[in-house]
Amino acid sequence: MKMLARCTLAAACLAPALAATAADSPTRTVTMVVPFSPGGPTDALKQPELRRTLLTQGLEIAPSISSEQLGHFIQTEVTKWRAVVKSSGAEID
Repeated sequence: MKMLARCTLAAACLAPALAATAADSPTRTVTMVVPFSPGGPTDALKQPELRRTLLTQGLEIAPSISSEQLGHFIQTEVTKWRAVVKSSGAEID
């Protein structure tokens, strides 16, 4: 009996909140543009201490490029290395 009373009370408390949520929801799709995740590698590589550490270890930090430039670079590399692999006669087992 107590369980039924608790469930009824919980439903009564949640009903107005659910109704308000549905009424306040957007009428169209919301588009969010986030180019990089917060705190991701792009933010980390901007930290001077990390940059110094990587450089002292001999790592070269690549410049930031657009997604179009990256796509072009990848396509160029695939074309170049496809020819090398094909001429070597290498095959996947």
